[in-house]
Amino acid sequence: MLSINLIILRIVSSIIYGCIFLFVTQHQNSLLFFIFILSLMLGSMYEICKINKHSQQFNIITQLIYITISLLILMSIKILETGSILVFILMILIWASDIGGYIVGKGIGKHKLTKISKNKTWEGVIGSMFFCLITSFILFI
Repeated sequence: MLSINLIILRIVSSIIYGCIFLFVTQHQNSLLFFIFILSLMLGSMYEICKINKHSQQFNIITQLIYITISLLILMSIKILETGSILVFILMILIWASDIGGYIVGKGIGKHKLTKISKNKTWEGVIGSMFFCLITSFILFI
């Protein structure tokens, strides 16, 4: 169980991180965005190596490749003419998906998805997709 201080710290750091991300995404200088994404990539790699101390090397390497490719694709979207807007829309859809999955999964989730992530449920997956679809319809009206 998370302590109230840890929850508050996570909420505050998420708000700060989100504001920084929105700033560098919308800023005309792509260098800020690239530096931010590079630091995010390095931090993610560090966390994966730290969390997976006892995992097989193949799993760690696969996760590192996944992170690297994902962030490189994000950088390539950013340099497009409408890249800032596309990255912003992508982040809104990801946040909507995460929030929807969490709310529905916690609220009515009963059927476990996998043993790997024991708190994930099929209801959460459906909620995640539903929130993402509704958000995309709202954004594109």
